[in-house]
Amino acid sequence: EERPAFAEGRWWTGDENLDWVGFDDANGSGVIDPGENTRSDVGLDGKGPFDLAYPGPDTGEGDGIPQNGEPNFDELDVDESDQIGLTGYDLDTRPFYESGDNLRDDTWLWNQIFNVAEPNIIIGSTGLTEEVADVEPFILFSSGPVSLRPQATTFFSTAWIFGAGPDDTDFFKNRRTVQSIYNADYQFAQPPFTPTLLAVPGDERVVLTWDTLAVASFDRFSQSFDFEGFRLYKGTDPLLSDSRTISNVDGTPTFFKPLAQWDLENGISGPRTVLGGEGVYNMGNDTGLSFFYVDEDVRNGVPIYYALVAYDRGIINEQTGKVEIDPQENVFNVSVDQLGKVVGLSQNAAVVIPRSRTAGLVDGGSNEDLSTVTQGVGSGSINVQIIGDELLDPDGVYQMRFFSEPVVPTDLYNTTEYEIFKVSENRMVVGRSPLVDVSPLIDGFVVEINNVDFESRQIVYNLDNFGYVDNAGTANETTSLDPTQLDGVQTNWVASVELDRSPSFAVSPDDYELRWVDPADSTYTPPRTPSPLFVREPIPIFGVNVQKNSVTELWVEDGNADRQFGPEDVLIFSERGVTGRKFRHRVSFTIPDGQQSIPPSPGDVLRVSVLREFATGDMFQFTTKSSSIDADSAKNVLEDIAVVPNPYVGASEMETRTQVDGRGERRIQFINLPTPATIRIFNLRGELVNTLRHEGGTNNTCTQDAGGCGGSIYWNLQTVDKQDVAFGVYVYHVEAPGVGEHVGKFALVK
Repeated sequence: EERPAFAEGRWWTGDENLDWVGFDDANGSGVIDPGENTRSDVGLDGKGPFDLAYPGPDTGEGDGIPQNGEPNFDELDVDESDQIGLTGYDLDTRPFYESGDNLRDDTWLWNQIFNVAEPNIIIGSTGLTEEVADVEPFILFSSGPVSLRPQATTFFSTAWIFGAGPDDTDFFKNRRTVQSIYNADYQFAQPPFTPTLLAVPGDERVVLTWDTLAVASFDRFSQSFDFEGFRLYKGTDPLLSDSRTISNVDGTPTFFKPLAQWDLENGISGPRTVLGGEGVYNMGNDTGLSFFYVDEDVRNGVPIYYALVAYDRGIINEQTGKVEIDPQENVFNVSVDQLGKVVGLSQNAAVVIPRSRTAGLVDGGSNEDLSTVTQGVGSGSINVQIIGDELLDPDGVYQMRFFSEPVVPTDLYNTTEYEIFKVSENRMVVGRSPLVDVSPLIDGFVVEINNVDFESRQIVYNLDNFGYVDNAGTANETTSLDPTQLDGVQTNWVASVELDRSPSFAVSPDDYELRWVDPADSTYTPPRTPSPLFVREPIPIFGVNVQKNSVTELWVEDGNADRQFGPEDVLIFSERGVTGRKFRHRVSFTIPDGQQSIPPSPGDVLRVSVLREFATGDMFQFTTKSSSIDADSAKNVLEDIAVVPNPYVGASEMETRTQVDGRGERRIQFINLPTPATIRIFNLRGELVNTLRHEGGTNNTCTQDAGGCGGSIYWNLQTVDKQDVAFGVYVYHVEAPGVGEHVGKFALVK
């Protein structure tokens, strides 16, 4: 009754163990709809919509009928096949079995299997009952016989199970795990899809970015989207051994300590007991996801190894709370040869060497000013950071668009999502996604998002756009609460603004303006109220909601009880909503001591502006530009060219570790070089020792063994004839066409 197909109430011939189930018809439509789980009903190719490299629907997918090629059915239902089990066992010594041609003699071996080996575990034919020095035991297992037609092929499975510890607890735990894997047709719990890591070294910093693939991981074993987060590991050797510092209960280093960790905001956080109670795995702190990290704890010239792993949430029994499947994370690999040179990397690993900047380097970025939105009301900004110059599209035009949701019951809203559209190619490069601090890598760049946060449902005044407005709408527009600081405003009514704190107050994300008009043309009549605290006479001022382009109410609080509006009174912005009247801001005035009142003139504007989150409809449009070299700037920093370490005393931390005895290649580094440049090295007799040619470029072209990269180049302390140089003092000459020359010296100390 617990079999999946029986629970579904429908099973098929060829599925004798009742574990094939069709698609999950969540909405009861009778056909598979987008987003519904195909479960076993994936078609002939065995791939469903949630799998990597899914080619699209194929024959039999989502039809509710099992067929060959689908999991849990017929040939692909491994645990449905008959298990013969172990039918023979013999324990003897290795010399006995390997003597002569025994293991190559089919007749002899068949006799051992068929006539000697027993189905029960017993002492073997030689009667071995005690340990013999230097004599290894030899165990013969057999299973059969099995009928096999000529030219036919069949497959079989075996499992070797071991256990650690003083008793059989670990053995039987492993036995249950192996059986579960077999019963699941080898579809055991898998970590999320492996992310692709890109690391770009800079000057005493490394920028790391990765893709979003892992977030959409679907685990066939648990039949769920179980991605939980990312962990970033860092080390100074290929094994990242200096980060493997989290031990199990026996004190054995087991887990890597992450440099940084990000996880979904879903309530799954904190430590979790794993490894059968022998270890603890941190599930995160509900930080939210990120796809970008800047590591500034690095030293120029020193190789750094990184690995980014995605991990899932494992499986916990909801009734008992017991961890049934530990969280799974990706593996990573950094392969090096005996000389320590990197020869292979998994896609989620990276090796970089931070370098000094090329002299005169001008960073790439956006051609536009992105401090304000191209369209919309948001007060935040974005920054385009170039990660890979060689990946840039110089003609690319992009739009970053935002989406928001209202914060009920207030008039505020929260930015929830964004997307990036490539206008020049009319295609979406980042689909509608939850808001992050930094976007994934796009065409060689990432976008840093600097949004305003309506924290605790409060607002903050935008003091850069606040007060009386001078030269409104022009490039020279300025604002100030003190009109005497503005050339184009003649009044001396110094304003102050605060939030209204009456019971009718309600926050608003909108800007408001007081606009003075000619009373001969029009006036505004404040709301009528029986209270003597408010002026009811018409005034030559209108209140305006800038975002809604609508006239607001203006309440005039009579500060001196003269029933007339003057600088002693307070103006209160008010708006009517479905829940009644809402007061917004209070504007009051003072006149400098010893001065006569000079009221604002028709045309004067006083603006009350607030910082706003990005809202639906807000958009930035930008193009990208590559990094470049400014020769004039490079000339000014020629004196910064240097050698590190200087002096070189026997060794340097920039040198690569080797996997064999002895030391590896010796290294010093010339830094802060212009591009291109030629470095000539002389001994004190004036003899040319070697010539280095620095082609440089931007830092993203650096690899572990690059010679000239960024603003630096290595020298291996060898002559042009590849002979090690002697210790002593050397002179170098740097020649950079179009920039200039520089001469310096360095010492090599034994």
